[in-house]
Amino acid sequence: MPSRDKMKIKVKLINQFKKYGKDKLDDNRKLETDSNYFIKDLVEFLKIPEEKSKLILVNGRNVDLNYKIKDGDEIIIYNLVAGG
Repeated sequence: MPSRDKMKIKVKLINQFKKYGKDKLDDNRKLETDSNYFIKDLVEFLKIPEEKSKLILVNGRNVDLNYKIKDGDEIIIYNLVAGG
């Protein structure tokens, strides 16, 4: 069976999400994934609970969990904060 193509992405976790990257991302916040990888796969891999309110940006654009990640994407995940 042929191996899947790999790609590298950069993942930046902000505030309360930093702890989810520990021991999963390299020192440069990079991650190697399969070429058929979606944001939902990344969130699951990082073990970020579904109930956590979050905003996900890829290359500066807001995306949902069904976004298919591309080689070289820069992903930022941070929490939504309610003011009051």
